[in-house]
Amino acid sequence: MQKARDWLLVIVVNFMWATQVPVIRLMGDKIGPMAIAFVPMLISTILFMPFLWAENKKRKAVERRSWKDLRYFIIPGLIGIFLMQYLYTVGSTLTLASNAGIITSLDDTIDYAALFDIINTIMQKPVDLLETLVQNIAHAAHQRFPQLKEIAVSVEKLNPPIDKFTGSTAVKYSKKF
Repeated sequence: MQKARDWLLVIVVNFMWATQVPVIRLMGDKIGPMAIAFVPMLISTILFMPFLWAENKKRKAVERRSWKDLRYFIIPGLIGIFLMQYLYTVGSTLTLASNAGIITSLDDTIDYAALFDIINTIMQKPVDLLETLVQNIAHAAHQRFPQLKEIAVSVEKLNPPIDKFTGSTAVKYSKKF
């Protein structure tokens, strides 16, 4: 029985650790990094306290902890572990690499063939300014793919019709939705 309980605890701890990045990505915008750092620590404390009490009872431990003893537990927990978890959460919400862990269907992705068709259609219509062109592409892409949260479109004109100018001109447009 003891061995089964120990294995169950190992599985629970591994599950909590393994689901950390997907939870950060899915819940980070809703509850914020402070709550994401605090809630797992609170849940794990609540889950494991009964096991600690049972172990102390089994060992017939009667010693009382003083505030001095608790200080050695609380201070490293708040400064070390909580701060590390908070910074990890902030970093995970800002990095694009962690997005790959939560893509579960093609509906969450951009169809590049459809995006090419959008750009190709827009490029067939003459416009006077490159700025108009990149804004049109960004707007059409967002209409077709409403899951876009941010877009950056760059267009470079290799031989612009400018007297005594050699080189290229470029425009970049970025927008958050």
